[in-house]
Amino acid sequence: MSSLYITLTPSETKIIPYSRVMVVVVDLLRASTTIITALAHGVKAIYPINGEKEINISNRDDILFCGEENGVKIPSFDLGNSPCDFNNDNVSEKTIYLSTSNGTKILSYISSANKIYIGGLINKTKVINRAAKLGKDLYLVCAGTKGEFSLEDFYTAGAIASPLLSSGWKGDDLVLAAARIFEKYYDYQERVKLFFHTRSGQNLIKLGLIEDIYYSSKLDLHNILPIFDGEKILIKEDPNTY
Repeated sequence: MSSLYITLTPSETKIIPYSRVMVVVVDLLRASTTIITALAHGVKAIYPINGEKEINISNRDDILFCGEENGVKIPSFDLGNSPCDFNNDNVSEKTIYLSTSNGTKILSYISSANKIYIGGLINKTKVINRAAKLGKDLYLVCAGTKGEFSLEDFYTAGAIASPLLSSGWKGDDLVLAAARIFEKYYDYQERVKLFFHTRSGQNLIKLGLIEDIYYSSKLDLHNILPIFDGEKILIKEDPNTY
């Protein structure tokens, strides 16, 4: 039976094998949730970038620059990193260049020789089903907050781990702890209250973005699984080949 692993911060990603494993990157508040939502509403592809300095595109037709720094929309960009901004058809058929404080940056730490997916609560069942189909060891990568532990990412890792453990997958005590936290705070209102008290949750509340927490806390809104190919994030039905 396959095994589950959780990394809590970017510095821990060095334990991930170079190839032949499944990796799911989780940045619940908010990059993962935003990426899933954008692609579910017709975005063609998302290119992770690191702030304004990486922008070098002359033709901006059908392109949106989106992102935040410390939770605040980058002034020169079209949109920030609120999933609620992507929850409509105004982004359909667009290509997005996205810069975030944590979620997009951590992608550069992981070898693209692996299968790298984007997971959140809003697509957790799709993640679980793909993991069961592939049957490879699964690394749940928490993006964290500024290099430190993030409770909401850990909770989301537990939401993915819980049913897999129940079906016989192996996991250490860290994986078990994540699963038990998810099970204890399974109720939507309890989950939201928990996230209100996290570092990222508190920052979003101060910025007037509490709706992002409510939205990101919902389960299985979208039946899609974004994949990162080393350059861009897109939806691609991916058979169990390596």
